[in-house]
Amino acid sequence: MICGFLQPRLEGVRHRISPWWPGEGVPCRCWLVETEHGLLLVDTGIGLIDIAVPWRRLGPRWLALFQTPTNPEATAANQIRQKGFSPSDVRHIILTHLHCEHTGGLADFPDATVHIHSQAIEIVKSTHPGSWRYRSQHWGHHPQWEPWHDGDVPWFGMRGVQRVVGIPEDVLLVPLPGHDQGHAGVAVRTEHGWWLHSGDARSPVRPHRTLPDVLGLSADKSLVGSSFTRRKLVNLAEHHGVRIVGSHDLAEATEP
Repeated sequence: MICGFLQPRLEGVRHRISPWWPGEGVPCRCWLVETEHGLLLVDTGIGLIDIAVPWRRLGPRWLALFQTPTNPEATAANQIRQKGFSPSDVRHIILTHLHCEHTGGLADFPDATVHIHSQAIEIVKSTHPGSWRYRSQHWGHHPQWEPWHDGDVPWFGMRGVQRVVGIPEDVLLVPLPGHDQGHAGVAVRTEHGWWLHSGDARSPVRPHRTLPDVLGLSADKSLVGSSFTRRKLVNLAEHHGVRIVGSHDLAEATEP
């Protein structure tokens, strides 16, 4: 599901983000997974309240850079309704990280358990998150957090892989360090093999690039971690047949 769009307001903004970003912007891709324990949502995109009161929810810096979202039908909540479900059917949400275009829809699923890496939960606890890209308003309704720690589940040589509390073993949490504090991906096993939602771990316009982003708003928090992760993603795709989808990938891909 595409649950929002990052479309720069001005040409100068686009170059500040990255010289490779397209003028029309990039999508915010979320996954909806049906499990025997209810629906699982990976990231939440832009939410209904973000559209209703964007200045308060997304903040002046975000709105100065990107076009104001105006389409409530593009939100995860309404797309789920269009599929014949209710937002209350979403029992679990996994966040790849806490940047606001990934967390905006949290309040649309107040009863869901929200899984996030233990490093990222420290941002939630902080009274000064340290970046305009975090919006504490997105978790002001006090979600039911379920922090997770690195595990030792074997999965194609990736480090720290963990299972999800309350979810079958066909879904795994995969640490993907570099882009942001506690950044992680979500692996889902289907009848066609493994898929990985890689969050913002790779470039949306140059997905096979292994060097980190060092300039503009797409800059990674840890350049060493990002480069390491990107090499691992290339290995997963080329040697293990894992289908990888990034949060902001331009190319269309069939979701698991």
